[in-house]
Amino acid sequence: MREGMREVVNACLEAGGDPDLADHQNEAPLLWAAHSGDTAMVERLIAAGANVDRRTRSGVSAGERASMHGHDALAKRLT
Repeated sequence: MREGMREVVNACLEAGGDPDLADHQNEAPLLWAAHSGDTAMVERLIAAGANVDRRTRSGVSAGERASMHGHDALAKRLT
């Protein structure tokens, strides 16, 4: 995930926040976690109810994003 976002997402989830809350680019934390290969955060977000079928504005899924960035095991988990 982007610098500092892991802590922000953890704090939001601990406070009962929406795991699908999008950022200014309309992308949810699961997409960013998949992008960076952060398996622990992906699992935490899924456990909190994150939508694994959510896509970017251009139609890319979290699994596809993980694959595009070389995180093949994570991509397989997300598909």
